[in-house]
Amino acid sequence: MHELEIVIVTWNSARDIERCLRSIALVESHGPWHVTVVDNASEDGTPERVRESFPDVRLICNAENRGFAAANNQALRETGSPYWMLLNPDTEVVPGAVEELLGFMAEHPAAAVAGPLLVNADGSAQHPGQKFPTLLNLLWETLFLDRLFPRSVLFGAHRGMRRTPERPEPVEIVHGAAMVVRRSAAETIGLLDEGYFMYFEEVDWCHRFLRAGLECWLVPSARIIHHGGVDLGHYDADRLLHYHRSLLRFFARQKGRTGLLRLLIGFRSLIRVVVWALAGLAQPRLRAAAASSIRGYAKVLGLLFSEVAA
Repeated sequence: MHELEIVIVTWNSARDIERCLRSIALVESHGPWHVTVVDNASEDGTPERVRESFPDVRLICNAENRGFAAANNQALRETGSPYWMLLNPDTEVVPGAVEELLGFMAEHPAAAVAGPLLVNADGSAQHPGQKFPTLLNLLWETLFLDRLFPRSVLFGAHRGMRRTPERPEPVEIVHGAAMVVRRSAAETIGLLDEGYFMYFEEVDWCHRFLRAGLECWLVPSARIIHHGGVDLGHYDADRLLHYHRSLLRFFARQKGRTGLLRLLIGFRSLIRVVVWALAGLAQPRLRAAAASSIRGYAKVLGLLFSEVAA
C-alpha cells in the first residue's frame, strides 16, 4: 500500500500539468507515493500529455466536466493510502515539502488536514485566506477595505495578510490547491461535498472537520509554488457565477440562512459592475476583463433573482 495518494484534477491544464508532474517525480523517490490524475473532459490535449510523458501515473478520463469535488472523490474512493494529497495542476512541489507535511501529520494525530505555505515563483508568500467567510469580512471585501488595508487587524485578518507565519499554526481553512488529508478523518465526516462544482469545496470540508473536533493546520516549513495564485484582478463570467453559487451553498449548509448574504452579494455585484465599467472606459487594455466581469456580475444578479423567485 502506498503511504500517500496524490490526486490532481485537470481541466484544460496542458500548460501546467507537465511541470507539476515533473516536480513530483523529482522528489517522489523519498517516499512510497502514488499519483492519480483525473481529467474532466479536457479539450487541449491534457490527458495525451500525461499518457505520453508519465506512463506510471494513473489517469482517469471523464466524459464530462464533473467539477473539482466529484473528480477528487473518484480517485479517493479507490485508494487505501492512509494519507491523501489534493494538488492543483498549476502547482510545483518544492523538495522536502511533502515530507514536512507527512511528518507533521504523523506527529499530530488530531490533525485532519495540513497545508503548506503557498508561494509565488519568486518565493514570496501568497495569502489565500485562513478564516471562514462571514458577513462582516465579506462586507470588508465588498468595500475593498481588505485591499486598502491588508495588514489591518480588522479588515485584513481573515486573509492572513498581516504576517507570514514561521511555525505551524491552526487555521480554519487549508487551501485546496495543496492539502494533505488524513484518510481516517475523512472516513469520519465524509468526502468532499459534490454539490459544489467549483470553489468552497475545501472550505466546507475544513468546516466539517473542525465541527467534528479535528484540526486544520498551516505548516509554513513546507512550501509549494502555486503559479495560479497570482491575483489577476478578476474572474471571468462563469467563474464569478460558480464562486457566488458555492458561497451561497456554504452559508445555507453551515449557517442555515442566506437572506442577508443575498443582499450583500447584490450590493457587491452592483458596485463591481460600476467599478469595472469605469475601469474599462479609463483603460482600453482592461476592456476585455471589464466586459467579462460585468457579464459575470449580471449573471450573479440573475442567480439571486431567479432563486428568490423560485
